[in-house]
Amino acid sequence: MLTHIRIENFKVWPVLDMPLGSITLLFGTNSSGKSSVLQSLLLLKQTAQDYDRSLRINLGGPYVDLGSYRDLIFGHDVGKDLRIRLEWTPIRPEAKEIPEIRKTVRGKKIKAPTTQLRYDVTWHHFDEFGPDVERLSYEALRDEDFQASLEPRRPHFFLDLNRESTSRYRITAPEKVKDLLKGHPSSIQTETVIESCFLFPPLPYQSQGVDYDPSIFPADFAALMQNIRYLGPLREYPLRNYLARGMMPEEIGFRGERAIELLVAATTRNPQLLRNVREWLTKLQLAENFTLKAIDERRTQYEARVQIAGDHDASLLDVGFGISQVLPVIALLLNAPEGAIVLLEQPELHLHPSAQAGLADLFLEVAETRGLQLIVESHSEYLLTRLQRRIAEAEHPKATPEHVKLYFCRPSSDGSQLEAVHADKYGQIHNWPDGFFGDVRGDLSALTDAALHRRMKELEGQE
Repeated sequence: MLTHIRIENFKVWPVLDMPLGSITLLFGTNSSGKSSVLQSLLLLKQTAQDYDRSLRINLGGPYVDLGSYRDLIFGHDVGKDLRIRLEWTPIRPEAKEIPEIRKTVRGKKIKAPTTQLRYDVTWHHFDEFGPDVERLSYEALRDEDFQASLEPRRPHFFLDLNRESTSRYRITAPEKVKDLLKGHPSSIQTETVIESCFLFPPLPYQSQGVDYDPSIFPADFAALMQNIRYLGPLREYPLRNYLARGMMPEEIGFRGERAIELLVAATTRNPQLLRNVREWLTKLQLAENFTLKAIDERRTQYEARVQIAGDHDASLLDVGFGISQVLPVIALLLNAPEGAIVLLEQPELHLHPSAQAGLADLFLEVAETRGLQLIVESHSEYLLTRLQRRIAEAEHPKATPEHVKLYFCRPSSDGSQLEAVHADKYGQIHNWPDGFFGDVRGDLSALTDAALHRRMKELEGQE
């Protein structure tokens, strides 16, 4: 679970420092930086998962297209450094290891910290050579006290014109674990190739009598990135028919384009998933039933059909647009791996107020029963109000001020600013930011004044 994120000089954010909960909601006006928070994590994910390890930052990957370094850096000032710092609690059972890590970890007994880990990376733009890793560090927090870091020494960085094949770095570690460095002092220099934005070069550690293998930290980071799932704000338009491919996709796509494919596969491979999706469509008062029907003898083509009321059903394409838009949200939350970190943008799009409120109950259920962490960008007052109610009712383990974090993103002339919005144990919010959901109170007050003024005119015979 991610517990903290800090970003510096990323898009509209000069600095963002944000503790996270099991459910974190980001509100704010348009272009206030809500989506940029999610994009910073997607930038790391697509860089860490890129097969080209010489690419230290992937600005145009499968999850987000950030253009050039000038486009993404705050104020378009390429002289500024970009920095992202994450803190998280690692989950280790069998994390999927990338090959570079597997060969250094497998077969060794590793004592790995089970509390908080901190990852900290800084990129610097080196003129015509583009952005490269300026600093990379990992640190085990709280009861473990291990730190390893790589800091390039700039005077030496340009000595070799072929920068991508050799660079000069200083490797440091605390005095208490200097044995990792095979008798070297706790600070040494090495010439090596830096791969990606999270991999250390091979460190000269001892394999005997040493509790830590430094390669466990990049392995944990890789597992963290693999654990992130994302669904964007614009979902795929529904189709008349869907092709059965015979396997369940690992991810449904950032537009939800493979959600129905997942549910078609679930008809034989995971019927309970399909039953759960139907149940939540009913709870959200969107449909009485949802079925997937084969339309050919070979069962290669399926039609998604929705029953709204009574005995009649219709194609997903022929019913209200909101059902097709929320299906990927439901499918993702009910199928993502347990413990996954799910990033959602505007999950409430095209839903009526009651269904928007019901999403809060879905969020709480998957956080409680499946261990999911949700970071959600939203504009829904109904979603927030239902969460406030659940906090006041105190019937859900995750419906507490500690687990539900609320933030308001506000643009300014100096860049976006983040304001924490605190709900107390009674669900009450006492520090509503101005303009949190528009001027609702002002409109209601003006409505009352206008109605009273008009009624007085009527009584006076002026209207």
